[in-house]
Amino acid sequence: KIYSLLVFAALFGQLCCISRKLSLEEKHKKLQSLQDHDNVIPMNYKDFKELIQTSPRNFSTIILFTVLSPKRQCEMCTEMLSLYKEIARSAQINYADRIYFTYVDYDSKDSAQELFKLFSINAAPVFAHVGHEEVVYDDIINYVPDSETLIKWINSRAGLNIKPHKIPDYAVFTLGSALFGFLSLFVFIKRSMFDFLFNRRFWAVLAVTFCLFMTSGQMWNSIRHPPFMHPKSYFYGSTQGQFVVETYIVFAMNAAIVFGMIILIEAAKENSEIKNRKSAAILGLFLFGIVFSYMVSIFKAK
Repeated sequence: KIYSLLVFAALFGQLCCISRKLSLEEKHKKLQSLQDHDNVIPMNYKDFKELIQTSPRNFSTIILFTVLSPKRQCEMCTEMLSLYKEIARSAQINYADRIYFTYVDYDSKDSAQELFKLFSINAAPVFAHVGHEEVVYDDIINYVPDSETLIKWINSRAGLNIKPHKIPDYAVFTLGSALFGFLSLFVFIKRSMFDFLFNRRFWAVLAVTFCLFMTSGQMWNSIRHPPFMHPKSYFYGSTQGQFVVETYIVFAMNAAIVFGMIILIEAAKENSEIKNRKSAAILGLFLFGIVFSYMVSIFKAK
């Protein structure tokens, strides 16, 4: 009798230790809580087993296997993640609870390498699909040339009709608004609408601003749509790409170099006191020398 009680107690304890499977409602709530502002979920092995691998499951899951460390110098990985986030935002408009977009970074500390082994993936970037019926570990696609190909593949696997919804590029709008504001202020100060057209300084400032805009990489940003920045770096790790914040920094540094040269030129004119001219010359030389040296070091690092 005592032996039977011990066996019963052991079995009861084992049953109590078995974790309860999450319901569909609980899975949806937890997945939605894990989403970032781009509607993408950083996935680890524990969450995969609990939320995706086990049943019940009435949703599809797309997994991006990638490497995001700058030391890896995977330019395509960064581009694919940016493209992937755009598709995730588009999908959330009509299919918020029917499909989830996740990614696995190989270098993360959350047992990410276990997921790479589970799906037998030894390269990056790679996309995998987990359907709502059963988990299949070989439903993957290796090469995605553009967003249309990836959306077509996702729609064919998940049975959806996701349409691309690109976020408007506000760079041109911002530049146009700033230029319009500058012109409006200039006209208001001069009290004449057309006097600025004959002002040499205005055209000089406009020409320099245009050159700074073009040489900082803004046109490349409008064509390639790179990510704003990396969580651990403001500068891209090679000459094959750049971040948006990197172009802003280059723009500011080029502007500082130009400003330093202008101060040096103005300091050479003999229409001010010697003390002011010396101070201006030192300031201009400091701006030009320090900022230019730092910019050369950035290009050397890239």
